Amino acid sequence: MPVADAEVDHYPPECGSCGGGLDPMAGPAGDPVVRQVFDVPEVRVRVTAHLLHQLPCSGCGARTRAVAPPGVSASAVYGPTVTMLAAYLAAQHHVPVARVVEVLADLAGIEVSTGWVTTACARMAVAVAPANEAIRDAIAAAPVAYFDETVTRVAGRNHWLHAAATGRLTAYHIDEHGRAALSMTAFGILPRFTGVAVHDAYSGYDGFTTCTHTFV
Repeated sequence: MPVADAEVDHYPPECGSCGGGLDPMAGPAGDPVVRQVFDVPEVRVRVTAHLLHQLPCSGCGARTRAVAPPGVSASAVYGPTVTMLAAYLAAQHHVPVARVVEVLADLAGIEVSTGWVTTACARMAVAVAPANEAIRDAIAAAPVAYFDETVTRVAGRNHWLHAAATGRLTAYHIDEHGRAALSMTAFGILPRFTGVAVHDAYSGYDGFTTCTHTFV
């Protein structure tokens, strides 16, 4: 049973047998029965004010103001958690950008624009790029990996979503040019893969000869 964040004691007011009053100060008779309630706390905006003080130099008298921490680039900005949440809803769960704006407003009272959400997605893409590269490297070095490609829509146009996966890792690549070897090469995994490649026998895989091919 998980450790509770808070505990609320409940005592019976009277005896269930004779009806006499019961005193909690007398101490419990044995261990309590524990019933836990799992819930999400109220979502509220937490505002942190960074006070950039200036101090005078005792030598020359000049005043120098403190530099704002990374990410605090204006008088009012949105923090990393809000940025992460917006990008997570849009990219992972495919919530339309306009609806992400509504979710943030309804749940937390945060008023952002659709342009800000789009920028948040771009910022998160940069932030997770090293992790994505590490995942591609790990799949390329794996003894067995599964590869697939399927059509998807981006901005109203057909693109191809390429996937490479092991039992624990998955990498994706969206290419506007199609599903052929050129797009697989752009993905960057198959050209250096030397293990067993599991796929659907699509002919585009035939040109990659450093690996062993098997079909599903």
